[in-house]
Amino acid sequence: MALAPLSQTLVLTADGSNFPLTDAVVIPIGAIAPPPTFTVAPSISPSSGTTATTFIADDGMVDDGIVTGRRWLLSGNLIGTGTTVKASASGSLVLEVSALGTGGITTVRSAAVAVAALPAPAFSGNPSISPTSGTTASTFTATDPTVTNGTIILRQWLLGTTVLGTGTTIVPGAGNTGSLTRKITAQASDGSTITISSTAVAVSAIPAPTFSGKPTISPNSGDTSATFTATDPTIANGTITARAWLLGTAIIGTGTTIVPGAGNSGSLTRRVTGQGADGSTVSVTSDPVTVAVPAPTPSNTYANSTQVYANNSSFSADLLDVEQRLLALGFRFTQYRVDYGSGANTATGDTVYAALVKLQNWIAAIEGDLARPFFSAPFFSKGMFARG
Repeated sequence: MALAPLSQTLVLTADGSNFPLTDAVVIPIGAIAPPPTFTVAPSISPSSGTTATTFIADDGMVDDGIVTGRRWLLSGNLIGTGTTVKASASGSLVLEVSALGTGGITTVRSAAVAVAALPAPAFSGNPSISPTSGTTASTFTATDPTVTNGTIILRQWLLGTTVLGTGTTIVPGAGNTGSLTRKITAQASDGSTITISSTAVAVSAIPAPTFSGKPTISPNSGDTSATFTATDPTIANGTITARAWLLGTAIIGTGTTIVPGAGNSGSLTRRVTGQGADGSTVSVTSDPVTVAVPAPTPSNTYANSTQVYANNSSFSADLLDVEQRLLALGFRFTQYRVDYGSGANTATGDTVYAALVKLQNWIAAIEGDLARPFFSAPFFSKGMFARG
């Protein structure tokens, strides 16, 4: 290349003005600095990964400059500038690093690494429920599938759309009839989720408890000293929880048999109560039987009783009335007078038997005195001894 003569005018100024160069200008070698040079290229670790992988930048090594900029490019699109990055999608990931020196700026890219999409979580099948049908009192058990590329984060029992529980088993409970399903949710490490459900099973109401009939009582009548025995019915869809003997409305016992006892005369019934599995109750009562007051016997009935009994049958005559009539005949028979004691049928004075013996002897003495039967007509047919 020919050199310009020194007399040639050169343009050396920024504003374009000219001045003559009369002296040679010497520019020493190295006076113009070279651009930065990467002696070690930028790189990415790991050398491959998924959208869940955290990639780390290595800026390499630079001569004649310093690193001043960094860009992560996923298939040519900027996704970050820091020292680490996670790719939001699959593609080719490159690290671009810029260095600045006195000689200018140099930009270098790393080798590309492949970013694969993270596999979605997948179940081995659907949950299953056992048994395939039942009542609100049944225990249902779930068998859950396994999951790949994720973790099960939620298990639910659903009655329709209502969540009843989250465990392995469930008892729906009273009132929870309808369609029961098992729902499982899994999550992948990138946060994506998948949900599956079982086939629905039917939950029906528990049948109400019912008795096979009424309780029965044997014998069907008796007095307060009698032993009454109950035969209770069987119960379906429940359990017998209470048994009671009722005299009127008062409970006097709960066993299989009952002796009402003194003072407990009246209407005796047997009541049985059962409870169903759903908590409902049912009661059934026997037909009533009559409990009578025991009839006194001559051996324990006294002359002060309001009635005279013989062989447990009511005897119509009143001892006091008979004695008063006999006393009207005179007082020469006082040795036969009955000792009534005090109070109604209290254990004082003559027993009924002793009183009747006295009256018999009294009448015999009178008949002997009169030399004729005491109750024969016309003596007994008129006056205070008149029949009727």
